[in-house]
Amino acid sequence: SIAGGSLGLCPLVARTGSLDLALCAGVFAGTLTAEGRGFPTNRAETRPYLALEAAPTARWNLSRHVDLSATVEALVPLVRDQLVVAGVGEAFQPSAIGLRATIGVGLHFE
Repeated sequence: SIAGGSLGLCPLVARTGSLDLALCAGVFAGTLTAEGRGFPTNRAETRPYLALEAAPTARWNLSRHVDLSATVEALVPLVRDQLVVAGVGEAFQPSAIGLRATIGVGLHFE
């Protein structure tokens, strides 16, 4: 599993009526955790994970206080550590590129 957080910038590219389009770029930092089971010695391994992100984002302003957003992010890991099982070989290596999609609701208070 991967756990972490992102920091990025999302400059506005276009605005048409209630729709805003942005192109985001950032960095994702966290940890990659794997657990081996069914081997003579079972253990868990946690490693740092760092990736660059690029993401087009759309936000629909439904009202003055509520919006909906949708994002599709591409993540490119800066290091692709292999997790290896002794005597067996490679068990896992992160992909060269990953995808993540999110949808959200935003509330604005004034």
